[in-house]
Amino acid sequence: MNRKGWILLLGVCVGIALLGHGEPFGEPCSTALLIVDTQNVWVLRGSMLTADGLPLLDRVAAALERFREIGVPVVYVKDTAWATAISSEKLAFPREIAPMEGEPVIRKRFPSAFRETNLDATLRDLGISHLVVCGLASDGCVQATVAEAVALGYGITILADVHSGGQDGSEAARMNEEWAEQGLSVLSLDGVDVEDLCANNSAGAAPAD
Repeated sequence: MNRKGWILLLGVCVGIALLGHGEPFGEPCSTALLIVDTQNVWVLRGSMLTADGLPLLDRVAAALERFREIGVPVVYVKDTAWATAISSEKLAFPREIAPMEGEPVIRKRFPSAFRETNLDATLRDLGISHLVVCGLASDGCVQATVAEAVALGYGITILADVHSGGQDGSEAARMNEEWAEQGLSVLSLDGVDVEDLCANNSAGAAPAD
């Protein structure tokens, strides 16, 4: 094959590669999965946040697999308020749900992930207007983060079975009821149509300033 033929073949291959890496939807998804404080220290058996974090980790991992599969952005929130008293290993995310390269990790010192952090700016830069929220603790940092997200104008979906709070799990159930009464979308992981959720929010308005 002559030089001209090789150049033509290379062009065809590059075109095929680009077609295989396009957006999964007609335009970028404006929904993101927000994972709050699901760190080693908080999911250990007998911690003050959950009686046993292993089932929660399995559900977070399942959520990650579903959302990443269709290209939904994932944003992590990491509690660093105890950084001087707790080892970096304990403050890290469990290996099975660790952030992938390029996924933002927002470090916070207060219950709300928006307070004195760059979370709002990060979400705006990504074009995000709707958050699917999970993590720890239901009646603590998840609640505070959801409340401020609503105040900032973000749409919210709570993954009802992918957050935890209280030694007996009662706080998770109580918060699901409270959020539903507030008119927020509260759905189980199995009940969420991720593609539909992303498609319906792909053209959503940006949060209010």
